[in-house]
Amino acid sequence: MSVAAPARLLWPEPAWIVRAADERGWAWVRTAWRRAAAVPGAWYDAAKADAVVALWPQVFRLTEDRFAGQPFHLSAWQECVVRLLVGWKAPIEVLDSATGAGMLVHVRLFRRLMLWVPRKNGKSEFLAALGLLFWAVEGVVGGQGFVFARDEKQAKSASLRCDRASSRWARRRRSLSASSSRNCSTTGVIRCCAGWPETR
Repeated sequence: MSVAAPARLLWPEPAWIVRAADERGWAWVRTAWRRAAAVPGAWYDAAKADAVVALWPQVFRLTEDRFAGQPFHLSAWQECVVRLLVGWKAPIEVLDSATGAGMLVHVRLFRRLMLWVPRKNGKSEFLAALGLLFWAVEGVVGGQGFVFARDEKQAKSASLRCDRASSRWARRRRSLSASSSRNCSTTGVIRCCAGWPETR
């Protein structure tokens, strides 16, 4: 009788998890890693995560004020989020559209990001870039992003940055509409949702 190995043995913590959790005190990074590792069939694509992080400042640019047009270098917390989001995958069964036969495909394990970060920490630029990553670079058909904020004006901040970033992307790749945050080939869109007026 075989006994399954604990998730921590199958997927030991990489150095960036140890740095984030032990040196910076970000327990959320370790918690997310362990939860992902415990999902049956889940696996971590380190090569893809490394490639996305390395490519980020080459593809994405900041969009406002004196930083407009400068390469977008991920901060430490942003890099942890990106690595977790793009690295962890899990198998799901889908039907082949041509044959109707079932087959396994590997998709991103994390399907939702709830980001609670104080003001002036780069959330809007980051969310705009993530939207482009998933809809333009990865080509997620029908992808949707929801931005919840104190009010509509604040929620539109991320949407406007996505517009600006997609305009830059359109000039480089000719695959996005230059006038909206909608990806023409995948119909992805960011939706702005006002939250509670008493929150910030």
